[in-house]
Amino acid sequence: MRTRGRSNKSLADVVTAELYWDPLLDARTIAVPADDGKVTMRGTVGTLAEKHEAKAAAERVFGIVSVDNGLEVQLIDSDAARNDAKTRADILQAMMRNRVVPSSVNVEVEAGVATLSGTAALPYQRDEAKTLASAVQGVVGIVDEIAVGD
Repeated sequence: MRTRGRSNKSLADVVTAELYWDPLLDARTIAVPADDGKVTMRGTVGTLAEKHEAKAAAERVFGIVSVDNGLEVQLIDSDAARNDAKTRADILQAMMRNRVVPSSVNVEVEAGVATLSGTAALPYQRDEAKTLASAVQGVVGIVDEIAVGD
């Protein structure tokens, strides 16, 4: 099958190259098959931020119709597998240092999954909280329960 002038193999090769050239990623453990413009990413990455960046990188490639981000966050070194209290403290500290995230946003962490709750006046404030939390070492997932506009 050809998509916008590219075969599935060619499209998968271009996406793989884009992942390798992205300085925010370690793409050595990512597999990228393509089927008619649809890319499925499988494998592991070291942080939740890398998972999001991998999807964004794949979406930059001309000819991509959709990206199924099946990457799993796997904390690679033993220091990354920290306790939830330390992870929560680091997320709260990052949010306090950021003027965009309102103080009404809270976080709880269980098994590396950060649950963000509270309220934000505008969507970009919620998005910033999610971005900050995803960059904290030890976070493997985010549950967004922030109410916007309340």
